Amino acid sequence: MPKSNVIHVSDNSYEWFTPVNIIEAARGVMGRIDCDPASCLEANAVIGAEMFYTKDEDGLTFSWFGNVWLNPPYNMPLIEMFSARVVSEYQKGNIISAIVLVNNSTDTKWFHLLLEASSAICLIRRRMKFWNGDKILAARQGQAIFYLGTNLNKFAGVFSDFGAVMCKYKVLQTL
Repeated sequence: MPKSNVIHVSDNSYEWFTPVNIIEAARGVMGRIDCDPASCLEANAVIGAEMFYTKDEDGLTFSWFGNVWLNPPYNMPLIEMFSARVVSEYQKGNIISAIVLVNNSTDTKWFHLLLEASSAICLIRRRMKFWNGDKILAARQGQAIFYLGTNLNKFAGVFSDFGAVMCKYKVLQTL
């Protein structure tokens, strides 16, 4: 890709799409992607979700189901709203599993909500390069990928290629 097509700052667009290898990894863990509540036609050509919702449709107003891929809008309050929704839908049993790609914003409430609800997290070791047509957006900070689901071994095996994977544990008894 010619350097002139690489962008290092956001143009305030929500239309920056996940790298293909991350989508393939998510599909490898979940088997398929049934629902992408924050997408568009161009992105879904790669994601291949059975159902996807665009920003004009507002995915927060529709049902989420099956295996969910979520790369939410990265601005407030939308990232907080999408994060809360995926956690709620998983906890209610409305979705089987979810893989969520977000900035590694460890100082935010929404990040900790995802962290507490997830089964595992992958801390990506390199800055991701998002795409839109022939343009590439070099991320200004690192990303994290959360997994809400039960196939921890599969998630760890697939996503360890991208960074450190940590699985959740429970304290059974305190002294």
